[in-house]
Amino acid sequence: MLASGSSDNTIILWDVAPRSWMARACCIANRNLSQAEWQQYMGDRPYRKTCPDLPAGE
Repeated sequence: MLASGSSDNTIILWDVAPRSWMARACCIANRNLSQAEWQQYMGDRPYRKTCPDLPAGE
């Protein structure tokens, strides 16, 4: 967790753990990234499933 504060006396707690963001994205999208999406966001890194319990993206 990361905490940030503002001059209006508000505090926000940010979840910065990549695994929890991936889990949330999988729940929302209900699919893995496609090969094209992976390349767009991850560049030349080897493709891997972002949602291990779902079929690989086309």
